[in-house]
Amino acid sequence: MKKIYKWVYAMIFAVSLYSCIRWVTDYTKEGHYWTQSLGNSILEIVILAFVSYLFFIYFRWQIEKSRRAKEPNRWKFVWRSYGMPFLLIILGVNATLAITRIFTGDAFHMDDIIIANVIGCLFAFMVYNVQRAQVLDKDYAEQRIQLEKIKNDQLQTELKFLKSQYHPHFLFNALNTVYFQIDESNKAPRRTLEMISELLRYQLYGGNQKVSILQEIDYLKTYIALRKLRMSERLRLRVEFPPELNELNIYPLLFLPLVENAFKYVGGDYQLDIIMKWENNRISLFIRNSIPELSAEDEALRKSVDERQRKGIGLVNLRRRLSLLYPNKHRLETRKEETEFVAELMIEIEDI
Repeated sequence: MKKIYKWVYAMIFAVSLYSCIRWVTDYTKEGHYWTQSLGNSILEIVILAFVSYLFFIYFRWQIEKSRRAKEPNRWKFVWRSYGMPFLLIILGVNATLAITRIFTGDAFHMDDIIIANVIGCLFAFMVYNVQRAQVLDKDYAEQRIQLEKIKNDQLQTELKFLKSQYHPHFLFNALNTVYFQIDESNKAPRRTLEMISELLRYQLYGGNQKVSILQEIDYLKTYIALRKLRMSERLRLRVEFPPELNELNIYPLLFLPLVENAFKYVGGDYQLDIIMKWENNRISLFIRNSIPELSAEDEALRKSVDERQRKGIGLVNLRRRLSLLYPNKHRLETRKEETEFVAELMIEIEDI
């Protein structure tokens, strides 16, 4: 709401509230409506409009604060949402009544105080609840839209998954055929095919159900061993996995895209660090790979490599999966430094 609309809204509210209070007060005392002088009435309306404007700002702030708060205790929620605003409304009504009496020079009467408190608090609390209802309705509509979007995304993901299942099955069967065609004495290629089959089996049957973190780590170890077979002997690889994760479960294949990118773009000093840690119910994966030092003529190529690393399809899909599986419970950061590329993924695990 623009500021001018807030002032108009406050003025309409002030006139309505003042007219109601004036009518009740004058009618009960003398039987005539609006017996007070016009000058004092205008002054009181202006003061009331100014106070109403401040209250509307406070209402909006309090509603937003209450909406964002995550209070598990319902009594704290009731106090924050209703108790505190009602208490401040009472204080504001009496403060406004005192200010108007000071400016107009009228004496205090108990009847005036009671009437102003009853009518003023009812009017102000009604406006507060109307504003709160508007915000909640807006949140509810946004949540419904988001829920429909998530359902649609899940359906599309399931369709893509079903469509893509044929290709891993075909490749898995082909690898088994090649494996049995290799002579038993030729152990190196047979072991390579075994590792590829293990990776495919995990991807094919892992699905979107949680798995033991030990299974995920074994998968990463197998993938790293397979990639080492085709890497340069200059590769200096540092791999660390924490041993204390026996009871931890996690959704599968969230770490693979980062490890895959690191092997894909490692160069320069051929240094690659893959370090997983477990601290304060958070599992984190830190990956750092050296990159080639490029000359000025290769600047365009460097930017192309950076862009592929930052916006690769693997990272885009990873961010989307994290937002669906661990909303507000993850952090993924990637950055390029002078001679290395760093990726950090943190996931908060609560159900352990």
